[in-house]
Amino acid sequence: MSNEGYGRGSGGITKIPVVLCPPSGAADLVGEGRRLICLVRHGQTDWNIERRLQGREPVPLNETGLAQSAECGALFVAARDGGFEIGDVFVSPLERAAATAKAITDALGKDEAKTVELLIERDYGTLSGLTPDERRALHRRGGGQGVESVASAALRMKRALVAIYSETESGAAIAVTHGGVINALFSCVTLGAMGTGKNYSENCGVSLVAVGRDATIPLAYGLTGEIFTDYVEKYTAALSAEPCGTN
Repeated sequence: MSNEGYGRGSGGITKIPVVLCPPSGAADLVGEGRRLICLVRHGQTDWNIERRLQGREPVPLNETGLAQSAECGALFVAARDGGFEIGDVFVSPLERAAATAKAITDALGKDEAKTVELLIERDYGTLSGLTPDERRALHRRGGGQGVESVASAALRMKRALVAIYSETESGAAIAVTHGGVINALFSCVTLGAMGTGKNYSENCGVSLVAVGRDATIPLAYGLTGEIFTDYVEKYTAALSAEPCGTN
């Protein structure tokens, strides 16, 4: 996975990974009783290349997506071997997410990921399967129908994270899901500063949130490769450090 920053295009979308809270701050939040949850966007599909809205269509990973998923699993193994405690793995019911999650659980030697229906991608209704040009043409004829709103998807993701928080006994949880719902969540928790219409995560990019105490706190968005490794190394070190004033 590349760490290259893509900047902002004409549509104002950026692929540059974003750190909202430093690793030491994330460790403090978890130390207060919250749990770190790693939101992994699934690997690449042919529809990703064609920029088709996938929604809930059963689109499989392509060869690049399978390789990305294996590399993502290797990143988590390296993080674990460096002391980063990993709990359970959870996954959307869609095929592309399940294949990504399997690569991660196989690499970690963990049991099969637990399916959470609430992690499913946004329903794009009549826009599903359409390219950007096809969507623009449809909007000129009156727009699409049956599209799940950003607010609804964000609320659903919050419910999913609460369930994951409740089911994870220790360590950071991994949730393999989709770009649309990750962006909806970040749009909600940053009051529109990030997420839908603002950011676009690489396939197998990892976004981090702290969940618990009746809040979902955004920590980082779209981390890949060495950026992810560096963050979790510093987080792990901060989490294991003795509190100030302790002998």
